[in-house]
Amino acid sequence: ATASTQSKTPYCMVNAAGQGLLAKAPYTTRLGVTMAQIADPLAKWAAKSGVKTVYNVLANYQPGIDGGKAFSDTFTAAGGKMVGEVLVPVNNTEFSAYIQRVKDAKPDAVFVFVGAGIPAVAFFKAFHQAGLDKMGIRILASGDALEEDALPQMGDEPNGVISSLNYSAVHDSKFNPDFVCAFHAADASKALEPNFFAVAAYDCLSAIDKAVAAQKGTLDPDKTMATWSGLKFDSPRGPIEIDAQTHDITQNMYMRKVTKQGAKYQDVEFSTTPMVKADGS
Repeated sequence: ATASTQSKTPYCMVNAAGQGLLAKAPYTTRLGVTMAQIADPLAKWAAKSGVKTVYNVLANYQPGIDGGKAFSDTFTAAGGKMVGEVLVPVNNTEFSAYIQRVKDAKPDAVFVFVGAGIPAVAFFKAFHQAGLDKMGIRILASGDALEEDALPQMGDEPNGVISSLNYSAVHDSKFNPDFVCAFHAADASKALEPNFFAVAAYDCLSAIDKAVAAQKGTLDPDKTMATWSGLKFDSPRGPIEIDAQTHDITQNMYMRKVTKQGAKYQDVEFSTTPMVKADGS
């Protein structure tokens, strides 16, 4: 974002989930997701679903800290109680000591954001090895922990886990089946699944296409940003809108449950919180 500002180059942010990143970046727009968008609907669902106490396990950088605050604020406002929090190193893969803290606190559930991929796989393994599932402690996950490429590496461990995110490969929308088919057709390795990163990148290309079309091929950075300000279109994830002032994204957020469909687990959506702003409101 700093380089974008200095060079006046329009930039689409597809993966950084921290709050406030666009405040001093006038040539940047977010097509990904914020942690407040993820955590707020999840905390509300937990409070309505009988979860009384929660322990946070968070990666120790801005998205983790943002997500923990958003979850805690919303959950306590809804009558829940936070019974502890631990910050773990970014890309950490050894969770036994942190899991022991959760075990000692005996919460109803743990809210986890440790980053997608290997750290999430390691967290689920440690959670089950320590027997927290047998104690009745539930996992409430930031949905990136259950992204489509990681699920096959987890065996049965995430079965039934509840999460919140802006996309699932099995999302039921007008455009998603075509997007999934095109994604698979473009992947020569046949090893990847479309995930929340992929749909954000696809939507970034859509936004660029709209800016190029509006300017008939002669690009000006300020005109591009003007095109993106207030931009609305239908994505494979559902409707999205770019705020005209902040250039941040408003989008549906989906509650999902890991469910076996055929031979593999999927993030199956069961409820929608429509058009959540970047601050979670």
